[in-house]
Amino acid sequence: MKPHLEPHIFIVFGGTGDLMGRKLLPALYRLRKQNLISERVQILGVARDREMTTETYRTWAVDQLSASGITLEDWADSWCGNSLHFQSIASGSAEDYRLLKERVLGLERDHQLPENRLFYLALPPGALEKTATGLGESGYTDGAGWTRLV
Repeated sequence: MKPHLEPHIFIVFGGTGDLMGRKLLPALYRLRKQNLISERVQILGVARDREMTTETYRTWAVDQLSASGITLEDWADSWCGNSLHFQSIASGSAEDYRLLKERVLGLERDHQLPENRLFYLALPPGALEKTATGLGESGYTDGAGWTRLV
């Protein structure tokens, strides 16, 4: 079966939160396992955690998948190791958004992705406006591909 979603980077603000761990991550895993999204879809978790790295994020993700009742196979470790990434947004400053944009551009380059970006805001309502403003001021819509904000 051919994937229905074209290659893109799926950027989740609140990437270490309850919604990501209990709902989004298991859903993305199942969609990929069923070949409904391309193996070229990369997932970037974004959170304020200054200590987390991509490696510790991948370990967190495996734990979350297991806790959600998914019977893990070697495939899960491979998917997490190839498709999941992490970026701290720390305080949400303009510099944090600049670093995030550099990370997005680097992942797009490294994985030969078109500049298709989906931003998913798994955040409390009070953080939505500041996050959307930060994204807009950082020029994320300047790419050649599409941009979506959910």
